Amino acid sequence: MRHAVLVLVMALVAAPPAISNPYCIPFKGRDRVIKVGSTCPTGYFAAANCSEALHGNTGKAVPKLKGAACLSGSFASSGDYCVRQVT
Repeated sequence: MRHAVLVLVMALVAAPPAISNPYCIPFKGRDRVIKVGSTCPTGYFAAANCSEALHGNTGKAVPKLKGAACLSGSFASSGDYCVRQVT
């Protein structure tokens, strides 16, 4: 049992960051979204494998589906995202 726990701990420590935490969790009230390609949406900056909002009131971004339009009230940004307009 002790050996199995040690192996598990070593595997978690040795895992690359993209595998150990594949999700972009909001940080300090700012939105985060998975980075698509090499650019981030308008109002966001690159943070590891995520794009993080510059401010807490930046519009929510979501990856854009290829060939689909953005929902009403949002705009296409960087070609790979839809960002909700802030009013």
